[in-house]
Amino acid sequence: LDFGLETSNQKGRIDNYNPITLNRQSWSVAGNYYFSANAYVGVFVDRTKSKFSLRDNFGSLSISHTTETTYGVQGGYSNDKIAITGYYAISDHSQYTADSDAFGVDFVYSLQNGIDFGGYYQAKKRTGFDYTQYGITAGYLFDGKGSSTPIYLVATLGRLNEHGNEVEQISLAISVPLGGNDVKRGHRVLR
Repeated sequence: LDFGLETSNQKGRIDNYNPITLNRQSWSVAGNYYFSANAYVGVFVDRTKSKFSLRDNFGSLSISHTTETTYGVQGGYSNDKIAITGYYAISDHSQYTADSDAFGVDFVYSLQNGIDFGGYYQAKKRTGFDYTQYGITAGYLFDGKGSSTPIYLVATLGRLNEHGNEVEQISLAISVPLGGNDVKRGHRVLR
């Protein structure tokens, strides 16, 4: 058995004719059961609070607050070279009466020198709403030999398609396992 806790904060701004800002805070709790040295199944709960701000042509500011809670199952398999993970979940969103189905997969291939490459895909669907996200990753594990803690750095180039609007995404993330255990490589799927 293992358990995990993750939190993230995202801030963004789109400066065009009508500036839009986004502040998003997320946390996740997960538990996994390893039924072999290489394979696991588990459950998770994610909660995301978002604040959208839009200034119109006359300078008026409108603010929207939303909360989304996601419950799901996940699983994965890994060995020295590959790691494959996937999940299926149901999300409850404060602005919609219908729940949404979400699923995602992540694949990583590791080289012997600490470098890895991968790809990911995830989708969320509800009546009148389609969301997909996909991309590629490249990572490097700074292996903490001896008493040093390992550090994992991953860069992501992806695309987000929401309601037919596509956005290119670039991200850089750092993972530090506080217990000194293995680091999950690849993209952090946004459940």
